[in-house]
Amino acid sequence: MKPSTRLHFLAAATLAVALLRSLAPAAVASPLEDILREKNLESFIATWGDKATNGGAVKVSYEWKLDRNAIAVKVESNDRRVEGMIFIDPKTHGISHLTVDTNGGTTAGVWTIEEDRVVLKFTYTDRNGETKKGAIAHEKVDADTMRVKMSKVGDSGEIEPNNQDGFELVRLKADPKK
Repeated sequence: MKPSTRLHFLAAATLAVALLRSLAPAAVASPLEDILREKNLESFIATWGDKATNGGAVKVSYEWKLDRNAIAVKVESNDRRVEGMIFIDPKTHGISHLTVDTNGGTTAGVWTIEEDRVVLKFTYTDRNGETKKGAIAHEKVDADTMRVKMSKVGDSGEIEPNNQDGFELVRLKADPKK
């Protein structure tokens, strides 16, 4: 290829790349990120620990994954570990929750955002196939504290109001060694 032809080819290629970049959509937030921002729940994405032991008994982490299209969930307690994802189901447009634990159980559920709390209604299936329905409500107390209430869910799908155990989670500070 002649030097002048090569120069024209490079110029044309550079122009084509610049044109394609200008036509490409700008980076946008994910629908899940938009929902959290709109509802002022961005502080939910953090590592939390039970207030009584500062995360010694229970530690819960929520971390953005996959270009903020999913939230990784990790729960650690004395008797088990849980890992999974929260994401928008493209078919239902609901906020879905799927996890698996070290005891061989799985949890599938749907998150709803109410005025003063975020609620996960779920079905837990143990390794033997036995199921239990429940709900976990997260209420923001302040930027560094949330109240968590766990409840049973009746056969009709309604949260049983007289069966709510609760505790507080506090935001854990990042480990400076990491």
